[in-house]
Amino acid sequence: MTEFEVLTLDDLRKYATRLVEYYLDDTDASFVDEFVQFKAILEADRDRTITYMSELMNLDGC
Repeated sequence: MTEFEVLTLDDLRKYATRLVEYYLDDTDASFVDEFVQFKAILEADRDRTITYMSELMNLDGC
């Protein structure tokens, strides 16, 4: 789940774009920027458990 933390920003955007292309009915182009922002939030926070990440997503309405 957290392997994206070691990706460069360009790679992260590339992979997030692929997800948008694959899940056209479930995502839109803003997902790429939102995912980059989510990565930055995770990097700034010390709690990196799956439970905490899920709570963050739920707070944001994901």
